[in-house]
Amino acid sequence: MKKAILILSIAAALITGGCDNRVDVFANIDTPPVMTFQKESKTLNILSDSIKKKEGVNYYPLVLNINAPTSQVSNLTYEINGQNGHFIYRSFTIKDGKLPTDYQNLNLNFFPDSLGISDIIFTATNRFGKLSSAHAKICYFDNLPPKSVMNITRTTNKDAYEYQIDGSSSFDGDAKFGGYLKGFCFALDNQVIVTQHSSIKYIFPTAGQYTIGLTVTDSNNATHSITQTITVQ
Repeated sequence: MKKAILILSIAAALITGGCDNRVDVFANIDTPPVMTFQKESKTLNILSDSIKKKEGVNYYPLVLNINAPTSQVSNLTYEINGQNGHFIYRSFTIKDGKLPTDYQNLNLNFFPDSLGISDIIFTATNRFGKLSSAHAKICYFDNLPPKSVMNITRTTNKDAYEYQIDGSSSFDGDAKFGGYLKGFCFALDNQVIVTQHSSIKYIFPTAGQYTIGLTVTDSNNATHSITQTITVQ
């Protein structure tokens, strides 16, 4: 319906104004391009995301949608603030700030040059000079450290000073990027127990106060330690 109204408006303007003024007519009714990002099933006006540094290729896949309802895009540029980087599009490396304007959907791979945040501003301009922009913020990081969490409870064994020392609530800070906990180290009663299991049971020899420590190690060999004092009775 809107398209039909637009066509009728153009026709009426051309009839009343003459063919010599048709460029001005189109310019007056023109609208700027609309740019969005596609992330999985979501369409976003502003994109903010992260990429973890790892062995091999490190890049962020970025899908830029460009909708120009009334006029073709004549110029598509980008500017990077913060940490610099470059794009690869269809095996071509792009570093000069200019992107192709032939397609409505651009599948770009952004390669950051160094750790940090890259603020990328895309600007699309149509042939009548009307423009719009889209903003992407990409954080490139090395590793998020793990976090130790320890819960200590008395077991149902009433004949001994047995306690459950549970570190299963510990977590790796970048688990959503493939990180994981690979080791648990329990320190208690002058003993050190290193295991891949997040929970152990321990029988204390006598009643009294004990300080228990837990150190977790993540897949990047980063560690985090905590201690807790309990009264065994």
